[in-house]
Amino acid sequence: MEEITKQKRTSSDNSDQQIKKSKKQYHKAGSKAEKKGKHGFRAPTFGSVGVLCTCEKRFQKMCGREARILLEETFHRKYVPEEEQEKEEEDGNQQASIADLLSAEIADEIQSTQNSNTQGRLWEFTDTKCAGLEYLELNPYNAQQMKNETVVDLVNALFQNRKASLLSGQTGHTSSRHIRRMIPLLFVTHADDQSLQTGINEICSPSVQNCVSEGKPYKYRIEFKRRNSSNLDFDETVSSVGTTLKHLIESISPDPDRKTEACLRWKDADYIIHVEVFTNVLGLSIVSTEDWEASSRWSFDYVAKEEAPEQSKSSEKAPSSQGLSEKPTESEEKPEESVV
Repeated sequence: MEEITKQKRTSSDNSDQQIKKSKKQYHKAGSKAEKKGKHGFRAPTFGSVGVLCTCEKRFQKMCGREARILLEETFHRKYVPEEEQEKEEEDGNQQASIADLLSAEIADEIQSTQNSNTQGRLWEFTDTKCAGLEYLELNPYNAQQMKNETVVDLVNALFQNRKASLLSGQTGHTSSRHIRRMIPLLFVTHADDQSLQTGINEICSPSVQNCVSEGKPYKYRIEFKRRNSSNLDFDETVSSVGTTLKHLIESISPDPDRKTEACLRWKDADYIIHVEVFTNVLGLSIVSTEDWEASSRWSFDYVAKEEAPEQSKSSEKAPSSQGLSEKPTESEEKPEESVV
């Protein structure tokens, strides 16, 4: 009996050890997975610049791919010299078979999960931990080709090209299948009040200096959106941005009789400050109202609204077959004479 009980104890001890080992292995695997995120991508890098894309939850993966294609096309058209573009087109024409295209796509997906890329990848996927939200970081090496321009100018050019194609009658090339909005971010940092003040000082300094030099008030509006986060509510953000702009104007122009003051305007604002908060990440950008309206408010839904009136105008201009009538005869042209 004693031998049987000893065997049972040893077997139970071995099973407990196996359970503990399996639990340790599970926790180790979980910690590695958390570093790279749910889809194998790392978290957004603080201090980076990029583009935030919104879409429906079921189209999130396709949204990222489509956004990367659109951004790469616009970047190459705007910043890459024509000689390099022709060379890339020749290299692309060599991959004519379907097998080559599929293998290139697979290699591209594998490369996107690696963090050792420094020069090759133009836009890099990240894990936002929010459904229906994709953030694509611009490679710092490629950002040097933009010279004095920013990702705001890049996204503006993308939407303005779509608007130009709409005016030229190419309505099929203006909409997007998966993307709803593309919001460029000039400053990405941790979502707290101190980081918000630092970011506002950095992105708003050029526009504040312009208003001070011209002697006009700084009229701004705030576009605020928070997703999957409890940091930085709307009231706190409005108060912090106003205080920061006031101190920024005072530092640029200490004269108490200056005409430049920070004015929060929900209508007739000259500048729009975008504040995007998702999980523990804060993204900031600023754009003039004129450029924002000219770029369809960075929304493909707004492009679709602009496309509808254009289609109705074209349908009104085109004569319908039912409305055509034969040339009137002479009896119809001349009024009948009254008989007295």
